[in-house]
Amino acid sequence: MGIAVEDFDKLDRLDIAIDGADQIAPDRWLVKGGGGAHTREKIVAATADEFVVIADSSKTVDRITAPIPLELSRFGLASTLARISAELGEVELRADTARSPDDGVIADFHGKVNEPGELAARLSVMPGVVDHGLFPSGMVGPVLIGRGESIERI
Repeated sequence: MGIAVEDFDKLDRLDIAIDGADQIAPDRWLVKGGGGAHTREKIVAATADEFVVIADSSKTVDRITAPIPLELSRFGLASTLARISAELGEVELRADTARSPDDGVIADFHGKVNEPGELAARLSVMPGVVDHGLFPSGMVGPVLIGRGESIERI
């Protein structure tokens, strides 16, 4: 089909990236990472001039709620889990201590998500948290939601 496939490590930008989401709020905040690759997905989205999200209507929510996927460093894991639990709320490792594509430990945050931006900021500065599955609306371009035979653009 004439589509070049390149090693991502050799690219400094993409014209467009297209992916799905686990949750899509009306303000276009997303939760991604059900499959545990949210750190890579966030890097790809940030590299793209335009990040398009395509999903069906089952992914739309009134507001972002737990679980929020986390990628955690294996080093100091017990300390990181204890700190998240004490400061933010319940966190649980995925079954069989699932690993990310980059060998991080995948967990899910089950605490309250009052404001996604506030939670994202707190998680982003917490030692041992590699990344989280909260994607801010500023990173997201068009969101296309399939609703039966029609498509809604958010």
